Amino acid sequence: MLSLVSAALAASISFGIARAVGRAPVEALVGRGSLGRADRWFERYGAYAVLVARLIPVVSFDAISYAAGLTRMGFWRFLGATTVGMAPATFAYSYLGERAPQLVGVLLVVFGVFVAAAVVAAVVRRRRRGKSV
Repeated sequence: MLSLVSAALAASISFGIARAVGRAPVEALVGRGSLGRADRWFERYGAYAVLVARLIPVVSFDAISYAAGLTRMGFWRFLGATTVGMAPATFAYSYLGERAPQLVGVLLVVFGVFVAAAVVAAVVRRRRRGKSV
């Protein structure tokens, strides 16, 4: 629960910073077009966009919070979607973290297999490039 509340608080702070700073600095950094696409995405999907983005581990946590803060989305809808979307991963990480000492051997084997597969893929790709040149 501590992890979930902490992450929700961090998301709320990022949302609030975006609201306080406003759109002008963001437009200067990412451009009006990029910000417009984000606006349309949030306008179309609203809180569901936040919820789904929180369920996908590779989506930037902060980017979603800041972007949502620049839209007309209400804070409580944002916080609700954020909390619900983060809950499954937060509880899974906590569960796995608690059991990490018992699973360290399995985790090392899985990590080793992943690294070996990445090395093999890189070698195969490099050889294919060499033949095509």
